[in-house]
Amino acid sequence: MRGKWLGWLTLAAGLLLTFGPHNLFTVCADHGHFMMLQNGNQVPMRCSWTANTAQALGVFLAVLGLILVLSKVHNLIRLYSPLVALLGLLIVLLPLYVVPTCPNPDMPCNLETKPTLIGVGVVLLLAGAFTYFTSRREAGAQAT
Repeated sequence: MRGKWLGWLTLAAGLLLTFGPHNLFTVCADHGHFMMLQNGNQVPMRCSWTANTAQALGVFLAVLGLILVLSKVHNLIRLYSPLVALLGLLIVLLPLYVVPTCPNPDMPCNLETKPTLIGVGVVLLLAGAFTYFTSRREAGAQAT
């Protein structure tokens, strides 16, 4: 029961990333900013893809969090905590390198979406790493 907090945190982060982009923290297209092509067509800026990718990762995190919360197997926390940490790292890298936000620092994606994704990712990275190392130490203490 002590490790369930990681499941609740992962579930909450997953729900935030699933429903937050385009609603709570917006991107440029949500404010009517589009990129004009040479043929005159308008397309969403790349930060729209950042938000869509964050939503997909959010669904995955929510399912993972639900598994951790509902599981009765204690080793599952130790097995999945590195996955939570790696997903946190991916969420941090998402707006920076994977699907970068707009180059203009005054755009909504850089003011709302990017800081939120980095913050959520850092929290998940630290929580997953902390849970992994503390559960490993507890497992070693129980073995002796």
